[in-house]
Amino acid sequence: MLFRSALEQEGVLVLGVLHFPILQETYTAIRGKGAFLNGKSIAASDCKKMADALIAEIFSDRESRGKQVQYPPTTAFRKYGSAITSLALVASGRIDGTVLRCKRWDIAAGKLIIEEAGGTVTVRMDDESNPRSALTCIASAPALHEELCTYMDITREESPDRTERIAVIGLGFVGLPLAGTFAELGFSVTGMD
Repeated sequence: MLFRSALEQEGVLVLGVLHFPILQETYTAIRGKGAFLNGKSIAASDCKKMADALIAEIFSDRESRGKQVQYPPTTAFRKYGSAITSLALVASGRIDGTVLRCKRWDIAAGKLIIEEAGGTVTVRMDDESNPRSALTCIASAPALHEELCTYMDITREESPDRTERIAVIGLGFVGLPLAGTFAELGFSVTGMD
């Protein structure tokens, strides 16, 4: 099982947590304070071109079923099967980039963690007027990002966040295991029992 949670305050992501119990890995980030894996600082990859990159995902199995899929011109391509797994691997520099089709709550925590680790994230909502709409997320090493965005034919302009109040995004299963992590990071946690 994988867990993810993000805290957004006045439209800005301020806290992100990704937890992988079977791997005993917890990724955390607080805006402006860096990104960490089990308490140790992490950094995105320094890969500079797609020909040298290890890229994950690129397409959704559901959306590409029965269609011909074109893979990017990279050194290697992997499919991990989980948006948060790919985002965590980009944040820690274990892979160089990922392209995901998912929902906002799937990427919120990973987006902040990647940005705090020095990576770059581009998000394009399918329907700007609907915060629940599907989106395309491109996350990568900063020097690789423009080339990957060009390959995927989207701009680097990120959609504005739609939330204007404090919100915990994508809690799902995470209430119990991550309530302690939120408290350890200095955030007051209520309504998570």
